[in-house]
Order: sequence, then structure tokens, then C-alpha cells
Amino acid sequence: MSNDLRSGVVFLSIFGDKEQKNKVFHTICEKTKMIQMQLAHEVILKYTPQIRFQLDESIDRGNRVLEILDEMEKAGIIQSDSNIHDE
Repeated sequence: MSNDLRSGVVFLSIFGDKEQKNKVFHTICEKTKMIQMQLAHEVILKYTPQIRFQLDESIDRGNRVLEILDEMEKAGIIQSDSNIHDE
């Protein structure tokens, strides 16, 4: 939200493959005005914020980091946490 509460960004985490994510994101973006109208009815503010949607890909990036760590562990480059705690 901006300091004056007139605009805000809504970060969305959408699960599925790339095509599914794009389809859902596009549909939500098409419904922005309807969502803003619902927001105006539900939240009491002097001004209804102008909202903008943005994909939050932090879960995907986190999963990729975990995959890389698993690959490194399998290759013997790093030890798993369970092995470290046993020492």
C-alpha cells in the first residue's frame, strides 16, 4: 500500500504449471475493477485503493533452491542437515 492508501500491489502465489499460472493471473487481472468494487464495499476507507496484481514467484525460487541443494547433496558436494547434527 502506498502511504496515502490510494494504491497497492497484491502479490499472488499461483500453483500449477506456467500455462495455468498465466491463465489464472490473466483472469484475475481482467476482474480487477470488480475486485476493487468488492473491496470498496468491505473496507471502510476515505478512498478505495487502486490495486495492481503481481505474480509472487518466491515459492518457485525457494523450491528451485531446495532442488539445487538436493542435487548438491546427492553429488556429495554438501552434507544433509541430519548428518551434520549427528556429529
